[in-house]
Amino acid sequence: MSEARLPRGAPGRPGRAAPLLRDADGQVSTVRAAYVIGADGAGSFVRRELGIAMSGDAALSRNLNILFEADLRPHVEDRLSLIYTIANPALTGTFMTVDNRRRWLFNLVHDPARRAVDGLTLDGCAGLIREAAAVPDLDINVIATQEWTAAALLAERYRVGRVFLAGDAAHPMTPYGGFGMNCGIQDADNLAWKLAAVLQGWAEPELLDSYEAERRPVGGDSVAESRRSLLATLESTAVIPGVDGPRPRSRPSDGLVLGYAYDGPGAAVIPDGTPSPDVRDPVAVYRPSARPGHRAPHLWTHHEGRLISTLDLVGTGFTLLTGPDGGLWREAAPHDVPLVVHTGDADIAAAYDIEADGAVLVRPDDHVAWRCPRLPEHPERAIAEALAALLGTRERPRRAAPSL
Repeated sequence: MSEARLPRGAPGRPGRAAPLLRDADGQVSTVRAAYVIGADGAGSFVRRELGIAMSGDAALSRNLNILFEADLRPHVEDRLSLIYTIANPALTGTFMTVDNRRRWLFNLVHDPARRAVDGLTLDGCAGLIREAAAVPDLDINVIATQEWTAAALLAERYRVGRVFLAGDAAHPMTPYGGFGMNCGIQDADNLAWKLAAVLQGWAEPELLDSYEAERRPVGGDSVAESRRSLLATLESTAVIPGVDGPRPRSRPSDGLVLGYAYDGPGAAVIPDGTPSPDVRDPVAVYRPSARPGHRAPHLWTHHEGRLISTLDLVGTGFTLLTGPDGGLWREAAPHDVPLVVHTGDADIAAAYDIEADGAVLVRPDDHVAWRCPRLPEHPERAIAEALAALLGTRERPRRAAPSL
């Protein structure tokens, strides 16, 4: 589809008209949907139409991408990688493999005191690459160039009415650190199961309120760290408008990518009163935890004759992972919510901090929703109440899925 518009009546606007789509052949079609997800990139049309403001740095650095062909393998075969960062007194840039053979992308960071992106011809780009690679006689074929601006921005809202933002539409960030795609996939993983639950009738629409409550803080942390990673990569002599002072040092990001938790107000989890893992740097250090809101820890386990990860036990519905003596949980599982019970071993019970007859309820996006350290007197009531609280169905009759 090449063009879309949200007329009056689209989700989030008054009226009754439905969104129209115009395809590449000029044909216009009407689309009716209960919800809309704007995952249309950093320049999001959906975000602009909704009037959602952004905060942060819109122009952190200017960059020039140069797509080229050259045989660099003899020069990197002793240190194969996807990305090679060049930072010296002459320039700052990055080589990235495209096909792991001859096609490469070089990104030059604009610095008028050293190397500017303005006015570079194709021959100039070839000379720049030879200089960055320190191979003066490198045979190069420059295919294309593109100038772009690195931003670190966060949408003030992730939702207006029945329209949601996801991915770069919600949090454009610099490519440094590689957080953008991770964060976008996490957005989709978080929102998809909630929309499915509401549309299929086993959750109330209030569950969707938890999307922004859970994902926006993670988006903000990821945007901030991507900005920090960009500054850490650039040399101290690089000129960045509006950025003064010493550059931060680079650091790992395992804690940010794997250790984030949905434990703030409005999250679709049931706190159990346990403290967060005590780590010196929550961005750099990941400490697995089965505390509600955290990503379920990975452990290898035997299932149906195969050795698989505990994360591979999670499907499109809820998963109840029990200790080795948790057989009674299987009888307690409700039938009006998609839920599968898996009996684990002593290692899983220890890793998830439950007794042999305890259980952990895992959401479809791999995050722990509820933890019951030991078997209660009425397990069927305990799990039913937990699901009702999570899905907003407490003391409400089951309803049909919303009509389009």
